[in-house]
Amino acid sequence: MRSVGCSTIALLGFVIVIALLLLEPVPAAAQRVVPRLNEDCPIGYADTRNGRCCSFGRRVERLKPRQGRDCPAQWINVGGGYCKRE
Repeated sequence: MRSVGCSTIALLGFVIVIALLLLEPVPAAAQRVVPRLNEDCPIGYADTRNGRCCSFGRRVERLKPRQGRDCPAQWINVGGGYCKRE
């Protein structure tokens, strides 16, 4: 039986770590698709005619449903029943 050297074990560990990092989902920078809550979509989003609103291009803000209330402090109303952080 052949013994496994330390360098082989270290290399195998390195390969496993790299594989896990590549398989880890990347957190979204923003919401590209949101459910359509009202008749219209939020500013910067287009109606896809299937109950959703889709942004075109890279969005940098996060949306939050208003749920029939005013937007919280430091959030602004962007229409479609949503607020975004200022």
